[in-house]
Amino acid sequence: MKHLRSICFLLSLSFILGTIARGSSPSRTTAKLTHSVPPSTSLESACIGQLTYVEKNVVDVAEAMPEDKFDFTPESLNIPGSAYKGVRTFAGQVKHLATDNYDMWSAITGDPLPLGIKDVNGPADL
Repeated sequence: MKHLRSICFLLSLSFILGTIARGSSPSRTTAKLTHSVPPSTSLESACIGQLTYVEKNVVDVAEAMPEDKFDFTPESLNIPGSAYKGVRTFAGQVKHLATDNYDMWSAITGDPLPLGIKDVNGPADL
């Protein structure tokens, strides 16, 4: 589990650094724009930007899903030849994403996990 946290941290860090590097050198299309905003290159602004992006997308998808479909899993589609046995439900995946974010943040900052979070699948009663 410790190695998995390290790998997740390194992947997140490389993604953030890639975002910063990409933002620091404007592409040909943005260079032609006359009113472009210069990209921010601080690590803090890149992290906040990525967090905001992911948070908005996950929340938007969770809010768009009808409540009676939260128990959906691709296994219920019975697609011939598929390997969807035992995958998380939609609700389980949303809960996993939220819990995993707490878990990664805790590994980075040393902050304790909120009460009730014991693994990346989240509390059973959530």
